[in-house]
Amino acid sequence: MQVKRVLGIRLDLVGREEALDLIGKWLTAKAPRLKVAATAYSEFF
Repeated sequence: MQVKRVLGIRLDLVGREEALDLIGKWLTAKAPRLKVAATAYSEFF
């Protein structure tokens, strides 16, 4: 079984929505100006 890792998050332990939320928070914490891009990405997909 292949387990994908995104920013150290095991996607087999969290759902897609939770993963997007965590990634969005991480991006916002690292680079606030990417918040708009992250929001647009989550809404597009």
